[in-house]
Amino acid sequence: MIEIVDYGAGNLRSVLKGLETVGAEVRLCREPERLAEAEGVVFPGQGSFETASRRLVELGFADPL
Repeated sequence: MIEIVDYGAGNLRSVLKGLETVGAEVRLCREPERLAEAEGVVFPGQGSFETASRRLVELGFADPL
């Protein structure tokens, strides 16, 4: 399973649909603890690294990533 980190930014649906189109098994990840068991992790980017970093910390993704 490939986990797509859902931290409230980025175009998650496009990433999800693109990976599904090539046959990947994917899901949106809203629970940081699931990252440890993932076969792969996609961390969609967005314009402001400072804002993204802050959201990752707030949602508990910073340490697992």
